[in-house]
Amino acid sequence: MSDESVSDGSSTGMASKESGQSGLSGWRQPAIIAAIILSVGALAVALLEILLPIYFDNNSSGLTPTPAATPLPPPIGDNVVCELYGAAEICAWVSNGEPAQYSKVIVYGRLQIDGLPQADMPMISVWHYQSEPKVGQPPRTDMRGTASCERPIGAATVGYQVNVDVEIGGYKATTWFIPQARP
Repeated sequence: MSDESVSDGSSTGMASKESGQSGLSGWRQPAIIAAIILSVGALAVALLEILLPIYFDNNSSGLTPTPAATPLPPPIGDNVVCELYGAAEICAWVSNGEPAQYSKVIVYGRLQIDGLPQADMPMISVWHYQSEPKVGQPPRTDMRGTASCERPIGAATVGYQVNVDVEIGGYKATTWFIPQARP
């Protein structure tokens, strides 16, 4: 912008005090507002570049996404069952697939979504004995996305497959154990 376009020295280039205007001419106000909006927008973009975990390089898109998490390996235990629901994987397993009557069994559940363990989520377990189902105490998942619930199986029917439904975050997998006679 040249000096001539800013003010021509006439009374039309500057607002008079008698008119009650703020001291800016009518044509300058939109330009100042536009400059403020552009400055705020540029500041917002700069903040997003700092705060978002996006890395820039010289490829054609200009963006390099953060690499996806590596999914955890399958759990180790008895009767491991993993179910996929889109990007979610829930696994359920037991500590002993053939426990003796009157022993304790631990059922485990693990949830990961997009390869990331889901922490601090309640796990619901329903143990389907021949006589009646029992609900385990609802533990919460740890930082590995895993929770466990231990129950004494009492005089569970020998040879009867006890299915245990495990639900975390609305995702479900079923594992099992088969009680054996006490030695």
